[in-house]
Amino acid sequence: MMATPADVSFLKAQLLAVQRLLPLVANHPLMSNALTRRESELREKIYQAEACIVCDSGTPKSGGPSMNPSQQSSEREYEFALIVGGVSELTSAVEDALFRAGCDDATLSMQHGRLYIAFRRSAGSLEDAIIGAIHDVRKAAIGAEVLRVDECNLVTASEIARRMGRSRQLVHQYMNGTRGPGGFPPPECHLTDHGPLWAWCAVSYWLVQNNLLRPEESWNAEVVEAINNWLESERQRRRYPKLIDTINRGLQHQ
Repeated sequence: MMATPADVSFLKAQLLAVQRLLPLVANHPLMSNALTRRESELREKIYQAEACIVCDSGTPKSGGPSMNPSQQSSEREYEFALIVGGVSELTSAVEDALFRAGCDDATLSMQHGRLYIAFRRSAGSLEDAIIGAIHDVRKAAIGAEVLRVDECNLVTASEIARRMGRSRQLVHQYMNGTRGPGGFPPPECHLTDHGPLWAWCAVSYWLVQNNLLRPEESWNAEVVEAINNWLESERQRRRYPKLIDTINRGLQHQ
């Protein structure tokens, strides 16, 4: 497949037009379903066209892992941020130490009393990029502890709509089954409240299965959640080792 930047611009213009039409036909299932399929087709064409341009130019492309991440061989550029504890002030000494440790592809700032490190890193996969960045922060030897990747798996219905690029009305229709194939994942917590929360990993998987989201976006969510779960587990074990051992023994013997 040959593609040019002009081809990508044309496809993106079509995608924008379809997205603007979707809310207007929300009450017309046949037309809405046709536009939804068209949107998915355009997203995939844009992805393939951009990948083709990248291959021709040899320039890493920003985004998630490939359709089959385990078979990816070329490097791409990934954007993510780490929230770091143990550093109360962003001094020149801290900046220099992080730079020397390998964080020369990051922007540093203090946010709400936490060190916030935003990376643009080239790697063979998203997990390689994040894990490498965590090791680099630790190598700086500044007393820093990586708390998490700045991404939350628990999301509201409005956040789901934002991540999908769809209207909240359409997302609610997917949720209650009046639109789409049915089987939308139920919320994970706050079930009795007026603001339940869904797990983005589960939602994105459902979206991929129904051709409403690119597979790599769901994979990215799983990667980030797995890394955040590991970081939190290690932090809890250091703080309350006896409690964690008690819980492990209790649950393993049930």
